Amino acid sequence: MELIQNPQPFVNAAELLLYYDSLSYMSCGPLDEFRWLAQSIEEAIVEGDDNRDQVSALRENLARGEQVWTQAKREEAAPFIAAAYQAGREG
Repeated sequence: MELIQNPQPFVNAAELLLYYDSLSYMSCGPLDEFRWLAQSIEEAIVEGDDNRDQVSALRENLARGEQVWTQAKREEAAPFIAAAYQAGREG
């Protein structure tokens, strides 16, 4: 309710995902979608000399996010998942 009365820009993509993810009428939220997208990119991406750093960042962040996700700590997983997705898009 505070967001409606005092709207402020989201600090980062993770905060935005967590906000929409918390809406009670969403069975799967944007965070679930970003997780799925990052996983799909990881499966499809081909590592080469020109994208080695991005692929490494994708894999590291996704692994850390998955580790926290399995502990039911979605809020802690969000920054890793968002970073993995972003690195995948750049790779």
